[in-house]
Amino acid sequence: MERKVLFDLDGTLMTGDYHSTESKYFTELYGDKAYNVLDGLVKYLDEYEHRFKRYEIDVLSRFLTDKAGFLISEKDINGWIECTAEIDNVLEDGIIDVLEYFQSQRYTLGVLTNWVKRAQEKRLINMGIRDYFSELYTGDIVLKPHLETYYMAIGKYPKEKCVIIGDNSEKDYGVPMSIGINSYLYDKKDKYPEITKNKVKKLNEIIL
Repeated sequence: MERKVLFDLDGTLMTGDYHSTESKYFTELYGDKAYNVLDGLVKYLDEYEHRFKRYEIDVLSRFLTDKAGFLISEKDINGWIECTAEIDNVLEDGIIDVLEYFQSQRYTLGVLTNWVKRAQEKRLINMGIRDYFSELYTGDIVLKPHLETYYMAIGKYPKEKCVIIGDNSEKDYGVPMSIGINSYLYDKKDKYPEITKNKVKKLNEIIL
């Protein structure tokens, strides 16, 4: 039986210290002006991901330049991506048990993440879990929450034979559930008390 499980990366497979790395990088580049980028960066990227269907360096440069009010060059974007590849990471509790279980059950394992491949693949390698995954769907190819992203990621597999696991209530749970893909919301801090179906506080609850 052909089955697939797709994992979000940030906040699901691992948690990374973006804040320290990005603060240092942008402050060294822009000095006091870095606040214009850092203060709204999460919000800006979420807006980008809803407006555009993949991360393109030139498009992201223009988008962030408009938001910050000064030039965020393509060179600066590329440097930022390289920095995020080397951030300090911690694997989420129980994730190895979950990966081992799905692998033992002969699922195809994939990663569905909204950041770019050269950063995210390096982080998977650094944390020793790259070899679990035969497929990587990254933000320079497709972006959640666009519907075509999920259809591309499940590929030839029937929706009812696929599972998505992630920590974002819209991108990893709400949208894929709305199109018939079974999804689990990893909500370890109970950020979404209104959601009860397929919600876990510990990843190994999925396999128990």
